[in-house]
Amino acid sequence: RCTDSEEVILNRLKNARDEIEAVSEYDFTIINDTVNEAAEEFTIVAKAARLKYSKETEEKFIVHWLD
Repeated sequence: RCTDSEEVILNRLKNARDEIEAVSEYDFTIINDTVNEAAEEFTIVAKAARLKYSKETEEKFIVHWLD
């Protein structure tokens, strides 16, 4: 970018390290190497998240259909 101060760059690198260390805490990981590919992956994750049931909702659904 050639416009950021050294402090800003160091802060970004620290944040990147923190995010990499926490990667196992997330259900999905999108690596933003290519904007179009990352956007497509995000869309896929968003669609999957909409289809995911919580345990409580899933149990209510099963009980409803078994009755």
